[in-house]
Amino acid sequence: MTNGNQMTMSSKMSLSSQVEIDDREIGKILSEIFGRTEAKEIRHLSYAFTNKTLLVRFGENDNDRVVAKICIKEDRFPKLELETNLISRIASETELPVPDILHKDFSRSNIKYPFVVYSFLSGENLADSIMHIEEKEKLGIELGKLASVLHQIKFDDPKFSLASTEKHNSWKKILEEVITTGINKLQINNYAHVKGVEEYIKKEFSKVQEPKKYSLVHRDLQPQNLHWDNELQRIVGVFDFESAMAGDHHFEFNFLERRLFKTYPVIRKSFYDTYSKHGNLDENYENLVRFYEVIRDLYFYNRDIQYGELDRANEDVESIERLVFDNWQVG
Repeated sequence: MTNGNQMTMSSKMSLSSQVEIDDREIGKILSEIFGRTEAKEIRHLSYAFTNKTLLVRFGENDNDRVVAKICIKEDRFPKLELETNLISRIASETELPVPDILHKDFSRSNIKYPFVVYSFLSGENLADSIMHIEEKEKLGIELGKLASVLHQIKFDDPKFSLASTEKHNSWKKILEEVITTGINKLQINNYAHVKGVEEYIKKEFSKVQEPKKYSLVHRDLQPQNLHWDNELQRIVGVFDFESAMAGDHHFEFNFLERRLFKTYPVIRKSFYDTYSKHGNLDENYENLVRFYEVIRDLYFYNRDIQYGELDRANEDVESIERLVFDNWQVG
């Protein structure tokens, strides 16, 4: 089934590519901050979409490298500050491999954007190394352990974004708001199968249980935000917590399902096998994760329309149709 009103305009460039920053200026500022000689290399990291993220090298060793994240979009400034607070909490409560926060400047006095400097994490970006991992079930095991530890961090109140100041006392109320906004946007754009989507959501929403405590959910757990050591066969870095939420920990899995697990079913199996041993996995988790993937698509459909990312919005609709109207395969 396809969307009869498909939008065909191309997406804009990534937000990070729309703003020019003088790399030499950044290198000079960091050299002064850390009392180092002039940077030998400044390289833009390829997977940064909404921030300018630079790898700055002062020498040859890992501790001679830092990662500078520069937030270039004003409505995302609170997300960068949230990330630093979360990383500090994660480092104090767990042994997860998060970067050290070496410096942060939200004053916008050195440059016109807030920025944070993190320690360099060893290993290779998982998006680049995953094809070369021979025993991919080990990656699923590592991911399962990592996610279960993240989800042990709890909050008293739910938030779809921990960077938001909006107050909620119900996870299900948050879901209702996302659903209402997304359905309304589909209706405005004359989507032909709104009724079927609404019927599916109504049926599955009735099965959602309000959590007793709200778990930390990374909400963007994907290979681009992980580092892997192929020799040790383990995850050696997890980062980019700007989209983190407090809610039902099962919401974490929908992003993994959409990309990673559908490409590598062996990772999916070892992930859930491992997570079930270390975390709380609902007996109906397949259908619950499927429902959350629809909610996620509705959220991003509304956001992508607002940003003018119309080809991405098309993909969101196609994903909704696959999940709601086609047979959803698991295992």
